[in-house]
Amino acid sequence: LFTAAVAEALQTAWGVCGAAQCSWSCEGFEPTTGEGILRVRPEDMPILRFALTILSRCDGRRCRVDVLAAVSSLAALACTRLVDARLDLAGT
Repeated sequence: LFTAAVAEALQTAWGVCGAAQCSWSCEGFEPTTGEGILRVRPEDMPILRFALTILSRCDGRRCRVDVLAAVSSLAALACTRLVDARLDLAGT
């Protein structure tokens, strides 16, 4: 459901061709907290963030996405000095 919501958000914002140009992958999702980790190329970050910002429905329910943080590498997630790069898919 999480990856489908991200893909739908990209298609809604940028169309099929625009969404296909944004390279991303879901590295993990925790359904109990609604938090996921997405991996995206740095040049595609603005495209993905815009799409997630305007996401308002997921599986027919209202939702919103909060970008909790963004880091330059997955290795930075292990650093306790940095806030991890998780997305909070919180139902409203």
